[in-house]
Amino acid sequence: MKTSKYLTIVLAITLLIAACSPAVTPTAQSQPTAVPTASGPNTGLQTRPEANAWANAPQAALAARAMLVAQLSIDPDTIVLVSADQIDWPDACLGVQLPGKMCAQVLTSGYKVVLSAKGNQYEFHTNADGRVVLQADQSSSGVVKPGGMMLTKQQAEAWANAPQAALLARGDLMLKLSVDPDTIQLVSADQIDWPDACLGVQLPGKMCAQVLTSGYKIVLGANGQEYEYHTNETGTNIQLVTK
Repeated sequence: MKTSKYLTIVLAITLLIAACSPAVTPTAQSQPTAVPTASGPNTGLQTRPEANAWANAPQAALAARAMLVAQLSIDPDTIVLVSADQIDWPDACLGVQLPGKMCAQVLTSGYKVVLSAKGNQYEFHTNADGRVVLQADQSSSGVVKPGGMMLTKQQAEAWANAPQAALLARGDLMLKLSVDPDTIQLVSADQIDWPDACLGVQLPGKMCAQVLTSGYKIVLGANGQEYEYHTNETGTNIQLVTK
């Protein structure tokens, strides 16, 4: 009897404790986060293939694009990078026959860059860093350009050996004057260390870091006048000094 009474008391206590305990709420399982995907051609989630290609393009390909922009007078965003292959050219002329010019027979590392614009493809040969860019299509009277336009032999050689900064300065002047790039002469392109980050140019209302900045002083001729540009080494910073 005592044992039965004892068990009854224990059972009652157990039920009382269970009744007072808070209800256990089932733990919500984490749901995988939905990753938005592009569902159509007009969605903002898509990335242009051209943009991806240029983001990873070597400096040499960018230099070739700058030259094609100047030649065709087009928006650089309309130019598609077809390929940019590393190659060892057999000579200092990057495998391009330049009329009247002797080429040192030394292996020259660089790129073969193929660009597409206006429904046509254009092949450029460059050195490793893009300081030398030659269009593969040449002729005895000069460098053949789309549309039958030509550069004189002297102009072709000057621009073929011009630094990228000079090519970008030419593109800037071409847009400012609305002239054919063939009418722009490269008078000089001298390397220089500018005394500040403003390339030695006084910019109203702008403070300039007093640090030596390597670059070029480039003089271009057009419409019977000369135009002086100050640039950094790569041509990403260009200042027109004379107007």
